[in-house]
Amino acid sequence: MATPQIPDTLWVDGETAPIFSAPLRPLLEDAAFRARLYPLLGTTDCSGSWHGFRANWSIEGRQLILLSIESDPCSDAPRPIPLASLFDGRAAPMAATWFSGRIVLPQGAIVKQDLFSGRHQHERYRIFGVVNGTVVSDEVQTKPP
Repeated sequence: MATPQIPDTLWVDGETAPIFSAPLRPLLEDAAFRARLYPLLGTTDCSGSWHGFRANWSIEGRQLILLSIESDPCSDAPRPIPLASLFDGRAAPMAATWFSGRIVLPQGAIVKQDLFSGRHQHERYRIFGVVNGTVVSDEVQTKPP
């Protein structure tokens, strides 16, 4: 069995919840971004966070916003990563203009558990379509995406 990964979180409509999405993934494909990020990650060995961080997001208006990135998310005291060192001096909160894709927010009770992946099936899913950081759609569906 594999360890479920600690998910990113999304704050929307006054609540914070885990998401089944990774909006930082496009940036991790860039070698220069990884070269700035990796030295800021902790050295804690944690099977629940292979990449060593958790990002926290919000949707404000029609914009996907990066609030923070934390190193060592498995620890009792995750450490904030200074975003200015990753984004050419820009600080949080910042619009996630690099991201286009879906943000999947599970909602409701768990109706089926998947202990292997940690991605349980929920009653419904709120799915935000995002293009260059702008939310272009917001829908709810009952089938897993």
